[in-house]
Amino acid sequence: MWVWFILFFVIVQAVLEKKLLPEKLTSVRLRTLCLYSIGGISLAIVLGIIAGQPILIVGTTTIFFGSLVSWKNRDKFDKMERGKRI
Repeated sequence: MWVWFILFFVIVQAVLEKKLLPEKLTSVRLRTLCLYSIGGISLAIVLGIIAGQPILIVGTTTIFFGSLVSWKNRDKFDKMERGKRI
């Protein structure tokens, strides 16, 4: 399972850096993305309990949303830094 989490994390990072996610998902505001993350992880908890695999499903969902929020936060502050330098 740890191998899956590490591999999934690397794949998500590559997808985020190459901007392969839909524009609708990457263009939302940070606060809205955090709310989507809370909802998605909550849904993953319910689905994980129903499916009998809570650690795998919740862990995978948390890695995805955590990486997405982290990327969005970094992107937001990178844009602010570029704006100050110009």
